Amino acid sequence: AGAPPDAFSVNGQNWGLPTYNWDRMIADGCEWWVRRFQNMAKYFDAYRIDHVLGFFRIWAIPTDCVGGLLGQFQPALAMSRDEIQSYGLNFQEHLFTTPFIAHWVVERVFREHTEEVIKTYLNHEHDDIYSLKPEYNTERKIEAAFEGKTTEKDVWLRDGLYALVDDVLFVRDRKNPNLFHPRITAQLNFMYEALWDGDKAAFNR
Repeated sequence: AGAPPDAFSVNGQNWGLPTYNWDRMIADGCEWWVRRFQNMAKYFDAYRIDHVLGFFRIWAIPTDCVGGLLGQFQPALAMSRDEIQSYGLNFQEHLFTTPFIAHWVVERVFREHTEEVIKTYLNHEHDDIYSLKPEYNTERKIEAAFEGKTTEKDVWLRDGLYALVDDVLFVRDRKNPNLFHPRITAQLNFMYEALWDGDKAAFNR
């Protein structure tokens, strides 16, 4: 659980807390909650439920993420391919849900370290397009690779690789992989920048 990007964090917040499994809880009449409040009633006359919004919806983040950009609200109505295309966007599932790593993106992010980053962290796919090597294709894997490395360059490289992982237009719904959520603040992405103006307008709609 965490929070989407806001004034406090441009990458969102990841609190490291598990989210509630409401489907499992509802299946037995929320017995866990009943027992919990019955036990607390032995000690307290009133309870404060902080962050009560989390009982209505929560910003849920995959466990392989360090930041909060690839999260989604739960519950939330995800979108089908047809619904996305009804806004005028030619939905290309693999392209829009996979990090967009063109050579110009790598140059923009890593500048004088472009060739080092390509050699160490990326695989060449086709033309000027790359993908992250499997050992670096999630934020948690990148975090582990840079553990204990605290120089200014290392932190800069790590954060740049995080930015590559997050460079998608849509994230898959957690319950139904055939449904999608627009990635929050995707308009700041390189992939969004690469869209034709008409596709940008369609995505914004």
